[in-house]
Amino acid sequence: MNATTSKDYGDVVVQVFTDCDCDHLSAALAERYHLKRVYIGFENGAWIHSLVEHPEAGLYLDVNGVQTFEEVQANWEHCEDWDGIYPHPETDRPEERDRHRPEIPVSAGIALVTQAAADFGLLLRRR
Repeated sequence: MNATTSKDYGDVVVQVFTDCDCDHLSAALAERYHLKRVYIGFENGAWIHSLVEHPEAGLYLDVNGVQTFEEVQANWEHCEDWDGIYPHPETDRPEERDRHRPEIPVSAGIALVTQAAADFGLLLRRR
């Protein structure tokens, strides 16, 4: 029997909130910390990843932690030729909602992002 380590669990959390539940995580982070939801995608409204922006710091947050625009670009260069980061349309994508995923609570993603922000020295306060 294999025990799941916290590192393994962290890897699963990152995968879930990168591959299919990024929208749920960005909504929770935006609500908890009053941050702006944005998406990586195309000017026409099609998007490939949802995250939040910390406007005062000019940084972005998702399950991978605190990132500059350049780091977001590097992390998503493997995807289609997306052309920018835009305000989130606040809509749901049923095709994503219906994908199979492990039962990982959004709080797990929030905990990773909050710790990464603290490690980076970025203050996130619930309002």
